[in-house]
Formats: sequence, C-alpha cells, structure tokens
Amino acid sequence: MIRKLLPTIIIIAILFAGCGKSSTTKKNKTTNATTTTTTNSNRPPINGIAQKGKMMPDFSVTTIDGKSLRVSDYRGKVLIIDVWATTCPPCRREIPGFANIVNKYSKNDFAIIGISTDNRISKSQLKGFIKKIGINYPIAMITENRSIMSAFADVRYIPTTYIIDTNGIVRDRVVGAAPQSYFENEIQALLKNRSNKKQET
Repeated sequence: MIRKLLPTIIIIAILFAGCGKSSTTKKNKTTNATTTTTTNSNRPPINGIAQKGKMMPDFSVTTIDGKSLRVSDYRGKVLIIDVWATTCPPCRREIPGFANIVNKYSKNDFAIIGISTDNRISKSQLKGFIKKIGINYPIAMITENRSIMSAFADVRYIPTTYIIDTNGIVRDRVVGAAPQSYFENEIQALLKNRSNKKQET
C-alpha cells in the first residue's frame, strides 16, 4: 500500500527540508510502503547522503527522551536506522519485529534508532504511541532534528531502513516493510563477519 503525502516535512526529498504540512494520500497496490515528497524551497546543505555501500554520514540526534545519540558511537555494533511514521501502516507492522530483535540481541552487538517523520503530532502524543505499541528502542523526531535531513535526501518511501555494519558502512537500504527474519539474517551475517575478522587479527 502506498500513501502519497504532499507536501509534508517528513524526510523526503529532504533536499527541500521544509515546513509545508498539508498532505494528501493516494493508495497504490504495487508497493508495501508510503511515498512522500516535499516542495519547500528552504534547502539545507547536503553534507552526505546515506547510500548503500558507503559510510553512513555521522550525525547526532536528540531523542524524544532528551538523550543525545551519535552514529559514530555505534561503531563495533550492527546498527539499524529506521525512517518511519505513525501514520504509515507498513511502518507499524515492522515495529513488533524490531522490538523482538532488540530483546534477542546483546546491546554490545546490536542497536536500532527510529527516526519518526511525523509532523502533525506532538512529542507527548508520539510518546503515547510508543508506549502503546511497545517500542523499546530510541526514537527521534525529524521535526526536532532537522539538521539530519540531508543524510536522507533520497528517501521517497517509508519505511526506509538502513542496515549498517560494525565499521559504519551501509550494507543494505530496505524500502518498504520487511519481515523480522530478513533483518535477523542480515544482523547475524554481519556479526559473524565481525567475529571472523577478530579471529584473523
């Protein structure tokens, strides 16, 4: 299912990092994601875009709980960055799987950061959603971390999920909802690769 939002401040042609908030939706049966675009002309500097096969741009975010997180602090772990929204059904379907993965893997091996693109709900409303649905990993709102928009300039659909290896390289960019098993297989492969490299040194 695709929902088309025009224009909205969610991640999105983040090249235009905007303030526009009116939106429309359009269903499409060909994909399991929500598409988003923006038409605002306030364009932030692009300091690096998250791309498969390249180093994840280093940035920091402040979570809705007030904690500061920096991408480079997760080196040595497999990191997932999930770009999502509460209004996106495929995004909501993925959340239980992510919560299960967090419970299954050691904090020394794996972490996930959710980047909420919601721009029509308050922080307290998002906190209520997080509690209700059982999210057990840190969430940051794009509206409170606009400086990171340039890293996701080519995001057109949500959820878009980045799988980052222990060296900070983006190993996969998953567009649309994927099953828990897919992410687990990727995590296990990357952790195994890390262990093999340690044995070689």
